Amino acid sequence: MHRAKGVGFGDIVDVDNFKGQHPTFREEIESMITPEKQELLIAEKLLTMDEKCLISVAVALVENDVRSRTQPSLIHDDPGVHNTFGAETITFFDPDPKISHPLIDLAIACVWAIIATGDQKSLAALARGYQSESPYDEPVLQACIFLKLLEKWQWWLYRGKTESFALGWIEKTKPLLRDAQTQLNSITH
Repeated sequence: MHRAKGVGFGDIVDVDNFKGQHPTFREEIESMITPEKQELLIAEKLLTMDEKCLISVAVALVENDVRSRTQPSLIHDDPGVHNTFGAETITFFDPDPKISHPLIDLAIACVWAIIATGDQKSLAALARGYQSESPYDEPVLQACIFLKLLEKWQWWLYRGKTESFALGWIEKTKPLLRDAQTQLNSITH
């Protein structure tokens, strides 16, 4: 999927030209992690006011990568084991196709891997596999993980009211967020 390059970010509004609805990555993220959703994460003690500033740091890292080397691509936006066929080569189904930074897919794959396995081995294997095909900078991946987790957490908070396992997913992914925050904090200091 990531070989198909696009223009813009977010939901595809022009299929023929692979054009996303938002002109910038920042606008795509702001449409998903709105100030209201940030306040919800703060109220639920999943994000602090100090950590809130890392959203801009993460967005800037990804935008700099887009300017310098990585073109927006067609992404699946939910590549986890639950969306694959058990075939010889990994085949994904049930996409929510968008145009975005391709590491968004690796980020969400890492989220689902940590939920499924709870260990770092699966994350390392995912990173090695992706890196062998498409080299990337680790801080950019960590920025994507940070942003994707915030988006998922606010959705899981909503789902948690009806599906108790969603709240468990938040607990399982907290170490992943802490690792991403550590990487982002090292850039700001």
